[in-house]
Amino acid sequence: LVRDFKTGYTCSGAHEYLCERGVGVTYHVDSDPRAYKADILGEPRRDVEYLISSICHPTYFDKLELYHARVKLWHMLFLEPEIFQYYPKMEWIMTGGHTVGPRTIKLARMMGHANLHMFGFDGSVALDGATHATEHPHPPTDLDWIEYEGKRYYTNPNWEDHAAIVLRDLDRMPEVRTTWYG
Repeated sequence: LVRDFKTGYTCSGAHEYLCERGVGVTYHVDSDPRAYKADILGEPRRDVEYLISSICHPTYFDKLELYHARVKLWHMLFLEPEIFQYYPKMEWIMTGGHTVGPRTIKLARMMGHANLHMFGFDGSVALDGATHATEHPHPPTDLDWIEYEGKRYYTNPNWEDHAAIVLRDLDRMPEVRTTWYG
């Protein structure tokens, strides 16, 4: 089903997973400052445009440069006012929650996409820690059960906030249609 779409956005490990399987990726988004994210990316591809936050680790940018990847830089909103002196003047600052998923939705919308099909968004795991995705090198250690509308989820406060932020963001973009898979 993922192969049926002309334009595809990935974030985190989905880039390498889909590229290895010959599934077209148009854009890859990342906004994580930790160095290991460069490893999760896998091999940058020339036909992918990388939408990378300025807070990403220098090793991430080094890897993209090594492969001569096409990169567009964007900046992430922080609530600490002292950071604004470091942002270039007259450039966009993005909001979007605690994780790259909500930020990817906003970037896709800003780039003109309003019919979004969402694959692999995770906000909980199985009791044994298994997810729909590959093993994470730094899985959360603060998992606990929450109940929502009669269903129980094994999650953490960060992922719970992430889910609430996605829903609030989508309420602010009534023109966006989403279809969720998985």
